[in-house]
Amino acid sequence: PVNCTQTAGNLSTRMLQSPGIYFSVAQTDTGCLGQTNTLQASSDSSFTYTWQGPNNFNAQGQAVQRNNLQPQDSGYYYVTARNN
Repeated sequence: PVNCTQTAGNLSTRMLQSPGIYFSVAQTDTGCLGQTNTLQASSDSSFTYTWQGPNNFNAQGQAVQRNNLQPQDSGYYYVTARNN
């Protein structure tokens, strides 16, 4: 990232999807220490998205934010899409 004096590490995403449900997410991003990173899935808005990740991160929504990034927040973030 631009203007990043320290990084919190890489945030990588993995998709968990059922057959017939297709969506995409940004694969890897480097988060700046203390900053906010947005995780976003792209697909039909009729889906419900559930996110899980390091350091007890849980969120729901197509686009979610990870605030105040720290080194323990780096790792894999999983998103599950369910068709409503």
